[in-house]
Amino acid sequence: MGIYINGAMEAINGWIKEELFGDLWLSRGADNIQRIIDNYIYYFNYGRPAYALKYFTSIQYKKLYEKRVQNGLLRVG
Repeated sequence: MGIYINGAMEAINGWIKEELFGDLWLSRGADNIQRIIDNYIYYFNYGRPAYALKYFTSIQYKKLYEKRVQNGLLRVG
């Protein structure tokens, strides 16, 4: 299982780098880089719709998933 988690984390790191440095024009010597990354992670989870999640944000999709599990519509494990 560890190899799959690492692959997912590598993909996320790649997306973050591409969007911050490519799409958002962040310079490599930017001040407050930790704040910028923290803000991006918040945006990634709460504000950025994902095609793979049917255009829900990560948090919206997680809540929908948890609700379906609670209502017995999905089985876990």
